[in-house]
Amino acid sequence: MENKFKTPKTSSLIANDIKLKIIRGELKTGDFLPPETQLMVELGISRPTLREAFRILEEQRLVEITRGSRSGARILTPNIDIISEDIGSYLQYQKANNADIYYSRLGFEPFIVEQLAGLQDKSFTQILRQKCENLKTSIDRGDYRNYPKIMAQFHFALAQSYGNKTLEAISHIITDLVLNHQIAFQARVNQSPETMRKRFLAGYKSCLKLLSYIEASDANAATEHWKLHLTNVTSGWAIRDEGIRIFENFQN
Repeated sequence: MENKFKTPKTSSLIANDIKLKIIRGELKTGDFLPPETQLMVELGISRPTLREAFRILEEQRLVEITRGSRSGARILTPNIDIISEDIGSYLQYQKANNADIYYSRLGFEPFIVEQLAGLQDKSFTQILRQKCENLKTSIDRGDYRNYPKIMAQFHFALAQSYGNKTLEAISHIITDLVLNHQIAFQARVNQSPETMRKRFLAGYKSCLKLLSYIEASDANAATEHWKLHLTNVTSGWAIRDEGIRIFENFQN
């Protein structure tokens, strides 16, 4: 029988071994791998094979090849912001529109608030209330450019409060993409201070209302309220055909 299983290249095996050590925490951010000549002897490989392994790790953004007084392969740990950027680029390539990004939050945030309302220990609401205070401060100061960033912190704090690492990662990515659009929107669309104050004040009050439901352990009310909030937010940022506009990815 013909062997259809492809044997991995030595360079791929070396790169994977280093990758596992980074993920396990055996190699820390900023650490340098041993010099090439030392690694070649330890691993019993040629310089081209080692450099190919480095190239693989560079593509995965897990090492950085530096030059100068301290040259070599410097360790970089996995970065969720880089993942967000990559997913944003992929969605732009797939011609996802802005409404797609906003509506995706309906797939996980209502679940999160439902779970938060059911928790016995509500101490996490102190952090969420501080985020709300930050929202109010930005409104009172007329700092409308900074408001989306503070609201993004509130959304991510919801996921952090629940403590599910997978949902935290998803929330971080989607929240970053939403924030990207909002920053671009504010630069592109001229809105009066009165309009922004009215919209953002409504958002702030909505967050307070959510917290009151969570603290009262009213999971159903919290879930339904947040679904409505997310739908209204989508409508608010989707004016002037913004909803059907193709998502444009950039680093905020």
